[in-house]
Amino acid sequence: MEQTQALEIIRSLAKGADPATGEALPAEHVCLQADVLSALSLAMEALQRAASAQKKNQGLPPSTGKPWAPDEDQALVAAFDAGSTIKQLAAAHLRTNGAVRSRLMKLGKIDPHQKP
Repeated sequence: MEQTQALEIIRSLAKGADPATGEALPAEHVCLQADVLSALSLAMEALQRAASAQKKNQGLPPSTGKPWAPDEDQALVAAFDAGSTIKQLAAAHLRTNGAVRSRLMKLGKIDPHQKP
């Protein structure tokens, strides 16, 4: 089940409607109890945040936000010293150009005041 589908089901239940038919749930239905409505509301907010985060991260390289391992630092420096461009390094390490540039600065390979 996709997150969007789950969100629609939870949204329907939180509004007191049967997700399959759209009909109003009976007044005694468990989903209309105050604690269940609160739980549905929290679940809906969590799914919305997850969907927003997923949308924001679409198109970013897979290693975005992950820590750099010492062996990755060594490979990065070796390739940079051998003449690889930041764009080439970013592609090889599955990171953004900015992440590679920042890492090279931290490792003392690029002057922070040097323009990209």
